[in-house]
Amino acid sequence: MIFLIPKMKFIMNDITRNYYSDPAYNYSLLKAMDSSQFDALNMLNGDRKKTTALRKGGIIDTLLTGTQEEFFNTYKVFPGKFPADKAKLFCDSYIQLYNNSNEDLTVGSVNEELIMKARDESGFDKRLTKAKVIEKYNEFLPYIAASCDPINSGKELISVTDYNYAKTTALNLQSDPICGYYLSNGINTQIFYQVPIFGKYEHDGYPYEIKGLLDILLVDYQHKIIIPVDVKTYSDNFVANYYYYKYYLQAELYSYLTRNFLLPVEYAEYTMGNFTFIAINKITQIADRFIHAPNSFELDTIWDGGNLNKNEYRSFTKGINNLLKELNWHIKNNRWDHTFEYYMNNYILLNKG
Repeated sequence: MIFLIPKMKFIMNDITRNYYSDPAYNYSLLKAMDSSQFDALNMLNGDRKKTTALRKGGIIDTLLTGTQEEFFNTYKVFPGKFPADKAKLFCDSYIQLYNNSNEDLTVGSVNEELIMKARDESGFDKRLTKAKVIEKYNEFLPYIAASCDPINSGKELISVTDYNYAKTTALNLQSDPICGYYLSNGINTQIFYQVPIFGKYEHDGYPYEIKGLLDILLVDYQHKIIIPVDVKTYSDNFVANYYYYKYYLQAELYSYLTRNFLLPVEYAEYTMGNFTFIAINKITQIADRFIHAPNSFELDTIWDGGNLNKNEYRSFTKGINNLLKELNWHIKNNRWDHTFEYYMNNYILLNKG
């Protein structure tokens, strides 16, 4: 396996905190809250389902920003038949049931009760008869067996096709004359990968602990500038994705953290450039830059909520301040059955028509 970029580690701005276990709020949690309080609760409980698209993006991201050791600690390339999205949910549900079972099970044995329970919990094709479901189970048994193998504990299995695709994409990015500036060390530039930043943010008198994990931090020593960078993949139109998936929330939150908690400590004599996305087209495997540079109106909207209008793209957002407040209320009160607005409106549904 070839890793394309010299890998270095960045010293955290707070070495006493582990990014993944720290309870500070991050973009992923705010994005889940923007979708629904149920999604936020699921994420807090550790439920983060991955589609094929997200899985491919994650592999590319790890190839670009992780070390060889990190890649092999995270992924196992599985050479056999790999289940597609719905079948994978079924297989993964069975694996979870198998791992949590108190029964003395042997991988490969046909436990019809466990198999059908996995089908029901995953929502896998309900039209299939029990015999057909068991047939599907046997079809993907090598994948299930590899997932249950203790040697692969804590690793995500990926297909050979996805791995080869990600590796080719990474090679193309490395040779790109524009994006290469953000992805590899130059004479006067240095790249740091997977940079965790912890910080505080106060709104309406309430202090929040927040965090972010930069894919890349570019340090340009000649021009005395640092640039936070995130790697994204897309299939059709990245600008549309920027508004639809509300990447501007991530860009602004990470910009705030970099500007206020990394720049003053590590690079006091430097300025911060605009947050930059390296947008990788999954079909053409070509990357482009997208620079997050909101005007004053857009900036206010991103923080306080409202409508963002950009040519044919329109996006309504609650804003970072709204999402922090709602998420914090749900967590502190441990009430998730209804929306924040419902609770605040004396248990009356709001007419948004």
